[in-house]
Amino acid sequence: MTREERMKIVHEIKERILDKYGDDVKAIGVYGSLGRQTDGPYSDIEMMCVMSTEEAEFSHEWTTGEWKVEVNFDSEEILLDYASQVESDWPLTHGQFFSILPIYDSGGYLEKVYQTAKSVEAQTFHDAICALIVEELFEYAGKWRNIRVQGPTTFLPSLTVQVAMAGAMLIGLQSLENFWNGIQEWTERHGYIVDVSKRIPF
Repeated sequence: MTREERMKIVHEIKERILDKYGDDVKAIGVYGSLGRQTDGPYSDIEMMCVMSTEEAEFSHEWTTGEWKVEVNFDSEEILLDYASQVESDWPLTHGQFFSILPIYDSGGYLEKVYQTAKSVEAQTFHDAICALIVEELFEYAGKWRNIRVQGPTTFLPSLTVQVAMAGAMLIGLQSLENFWNGIQEWTERHGYIVDVSKRIPF
């Protein structure tokens, strides 16, 4: 499916939402790869709908066999509260707020959601990073050390995936720039010197 075909479906869904919920709809946006304009031929459609009804929180998810759609309906209060939260999986769950493509938004509600997610205090991230290190990585470190001492190694591949996921969340929370600085420090400390003094090495 082309992007144009996918966007045609998006606008069809938008019209259905407006017909059904009318003035209760404050905004409709597309997120995910379609919102980022990086969708491929098999990408799904992910949409969010901001509702004026208090405590509205429901979703519809379906497929026709040829394409799949997920539409999340949330009140403005619930959406803003969720956008302001930071958990250990924040890089996965909150990416949607940084790539919203507005389809219907007369009051700038989607920009408000974006600014809320963007404006989380640094201390909140600090606390989430500490929790991730203590609650996940310390536990995993104990497990891989036990495997090294007493086995069995059969659990090691699964544990490696869990460690990689927790590490990816940590990188996403503390930023790739800090990760790169840490890599440089680690390579220097262990003697893995990368010689970049020569423009052409041969």
